[in-house]
Amino acid sequence: MLAHVLLALGMASIALAQELSALVVGTILCGCGYALVNPATARGVLAWFDARHRATAMGVKQTGVPIGAVILAALVALLAQEWRSLALGLSCAMIASMFAFIGLPARGDTAPGSSMLRDLRQVVGHRALNAINAATCLYTAALGAMLAYFVTYAYATAAVTAATASLMLALLQSASAVGRIIWGVLGDRLPGNGRVTGLLICGIVGGACLSVLGFSSALPMLVVLALLLGLTVGGFASLAQTVAVECVEPRLAGAAMGYNMLLTTGGMMIGPAIFGAVLAGGGYRWAWTLTAASLLLGAALFLISARPNRT
Repeated sequence: MLAHVLLALGMASIALAQELSALVVGTILCGCGYALVNPATARGVLAWFDARHRATAMGVKQTGVPIGAVILAALVALLAQEWRSLALGLSCAMIASMFAFIGLPARGDTAPGSSMLRDLRQVVGHRALNAINAATCLYTAALGAMLAYFVTYAYATAAVTAATASLMLALLQSASAVGRIIWGVLGDRLPGNGRVTGLLICGIVGGACLSVLGFSSALPMLVVLALLLGLTVGGFASLAQTVAVECVEPRLAGAAMGYNMLLTTGGMMIGPAIFGAVLAGGGYRWAWTLTAASLLLGAALFLISARPNRT
């Protein structure tokens, strides 16, 4: 609920801004509000669902990210000239939807009275969680680069219109929403450590697709690759969040998810920056190849995280 309040205040500040400082304040408030979402919702999934259904629940929860992106992109296209009204409408929607949480059941199955600093020390020193979060950072770096540059690549190499190229992003995001549910279900049902198996498949298949992407310029091939990349690179998040919260004690789930989201956000920022630097120096093929390598290295770290800790 606090996340909704901060997001609503941030969007209201943006809607009413008359100078740059108000826009900056609004953006900071929105960032602080969004930072609270995943730790709280991941802890809710951990508390309300058993291990047999947890990855599926996490996958359904995570579809809100790409679906929200697609909906907002459509609204912006329709209301670009009325962006202040759109921002104010989003602020009101955040307050209205906040009340949906009032009826949710409480679960008191985590240890009370824990120290924040002690919890942070424990999650930062957790071997498996460190490997999971580093791998997540590498995966999201690839995702960020893909979301930032797939449209420009399609526009430059396939000689399509800007509108057609932008539809590729919609395809990626739509496939991502479907993939998050599919991998959540498979993570609950694959034999052994199904979550890690799914993450390995996402990394290996996604890496192969990105390697091929640098040599593809035909529109039908780009459509196929957009679909596969959305399902894999865009769909891994539910599995990564599930393994992150499951590898620690339940009372540390929120701290573990906060740590995970720190590296997730970092990956989303550095991925496009590194891709752009390589693109400027060596072209798209080298940039996509490096992005594929990021996924394969992340897959190796997810595999390491699944090994039992012998210390």
